[in-house]
Amino acid sequence: MKKISKLVFLLFFVLITCAILHMSGKAVEKTYKTEVETNHSIRTSICIDNFTPQIIDNLELLCRVWGFLKYYHPAVAAGEYNWDAELFRIMPAVVEAPTTDHRNQILSEWISQLGEITDFVDCVKNEEKMIKMFPDLAWIENTDRLSNELVSQLNRIKYAQRTGEHYYVNAHRTNTSFSNEINYAGFVFDDDRIRLLTLFRYWNIIQYFYPYRDLTDKDWDIILCEYIPKFIEVRNERDYKLTILKLFAETNDIQANIYDNAFDKIWGAYGVPVVIRFIEGIPIVIHEFGFPNLFDSGLKKGDIITGIDGVPIKKIIEEKISIIPASNYMSQLHELSHRLLRTDSAKMEVNIIRDGKKYTTTAYTTGTNWEYERRTFANQMHSKLLTHNIGYILPNQETLNIYALSELMESFKNTRGIIIDLRCQPINNEALMFFCNHITNEQIKFAFFSLGSVFFPGQFYYISQHITGRATTDYYQGKIVVIVNEETDIFAELFAMALQKTQHTMVIGSTASTANINYRSHITLPGNINVGISRFGVYYPNKHEVHRVGINIDEIVRPTIKGVIEGQDELLERAVKIVENHSLNIFMLPLFLVFTYRKQRLKHRFNKINYIFDFINLTFFQSWKKRRN
Repeated sequence: MKKISKLVFLLFFVLITCAILHMSGKAVEKTYKTEVETNHSIRTSICIDNFTPQIIDNLELLCRVWGFLKYYHPAVAAGEYNWDAELFRIMPAVVEAPTTDHRNQILSEWISQLGEITDFVDCVKNEEKMIKMFPDLAWIENTDRLSNELVSQLNRIKYAQRTGEHYYVNAHRTNTSFSNEINYAGFVFDDDRIRLLTLFRYWNIIQYFYPYRDLTDKDWDIILCEYIPKFIEVRNERDYKLTILKLFAETNDIQANIYDNAFDKIWGAYGVPVVIRFIEGIPIVIHEFGFPNLFDSGLKKGDIITGIDGVPIKKIIEEKISIIPASNYMSQLHELSHRLLRTDSAKMEVNIIRDGKKYTTTAYTTGTNWEYERRTFANQMHSKLLTHNIGYILPNQETLNIYALSELMESFKNTRGIIIDLRCQPINNEALMFFCNHITNEQIKFAFFSLGSVFFPGQFYYISQHITGRATTDYYQGKIVVIVNEETDIFAELFAMALQKTQHTMVIGSTASTANINYRSHITLPGNINVGISRFGVYYPNKHEVHRVGINIDEIVRPTIKGVIEGQDELLERAVKIVENHSLNIFMLPLFLVFTYRKQRLKHRFNKINYIFDFINLTFFQSWKKRRN
């Protein structure tokens, strides 16, 4: 009986312990009010048929205030409000406000409902040398536009105490992500509210968390005023997506690309199975994927494209370039080359120049995704020992790991030089940094990073320096030539920045894509659209910009139309010549030193002779002058 009692007691103790552990586990799971709030307002919609300057001004300020409160107000950061729903509730009243004073009163009353701010930050001035960019908040001081009460409220919120946790932003030392954003996958495209939410959400994320906000072609404030009417005028899915693409392109950020198939209808679901590149600003076919006896695309390698379906290529470029986000024009052309021959039709009429003659040919399309074939085409060149005893490394092969690279370096140790071809996306980042450790005899600082803050959204700090290399006497001392162009993106640019800080390294080619490193933050927008933005700012050790301008190039080398048609790789040929000339210079150095020494001795002797002749000439001239007088 006692044994049974002990067993019952033990069982009861285990159950109580499990219950306590379960309850404690539940306690650590934070429940946000926004997740249980009824979102009844989402079922209503508004339609702005006629927008006046007052309505545009009201919406512009609403976007600013809504975004500022979203990222600065402690209650919103704590997840106490469904912030989309709050926008939908306040938007009709703000839109209909007949005057600026009435609008300001509506916004002020709305802010008051969020609760009083009681805790404030200690305004200790940060070291300005560590701040890359300050928040753009001058607008909250504009008493010509805002009431005194609204200015006071916004300033109190600006200096409110904020923790490192935020319901809508996850910010860590190496990462910033945007969470808990509703995707509105099935929304009706004629709902002005949802379309304006798209603009408001994206504009404010760029405003507060984009490291290159100050480097856009257009002022980001102007973009907001310009795009409010555009998003109001949209009435169908195609126009909505085109407007979004144009907005993305305004960031001048190649990371602002779409990461799903939502935009196939814009570019077309079919494509001609060829590889296009822009050479001297003109699209040329550089490779065709043939299917013998089954399929002929109608285009041949070397064809120069001058028009598509009767539209001149210049006009097509002007139209398409406006919806391609990239940091510079050459990167835009590179991105366009993948989409230029996309369509929804089975064929297209293409105007070309072939063998110096003009033709119009029918190009046939397939539904195959050609990205894999493009990568396969790019991988046709392999890391190997070239002729003339020169090493060649193309780091876009999956097999190029640290072990394989160490074997390559062993085989390259007695070569004249090594060519690093970065016209690609490297696969193994660790292997590349391993390579840096074997071509320098010291540690080198080659890049600064900057990252945003949830404590002061819109402010960016320099967070760290990238360092590579090691102190050693066993390192490669031959010439290093790095090739870059618009295909150099993601990690390759950072690798090139590291390489050019080492001894005997030369970078040739043209401006890279300035995609920096493969760190992007993902944004979810209404219509279940997923887009990225650059997460970090990347700079040289002297804090000079890399974005938009690209990495420093020692010698500009670009391919020519003639060279491409003849099958030449002019950049690689130039790299080989640089290594050969460097090797020749090293071989001729002793002879050069001897020649220089002999030249100085001869010069010294000739100087003595010159002094004698000068004396004779001077004496003769003086005697001649006396006789003449």
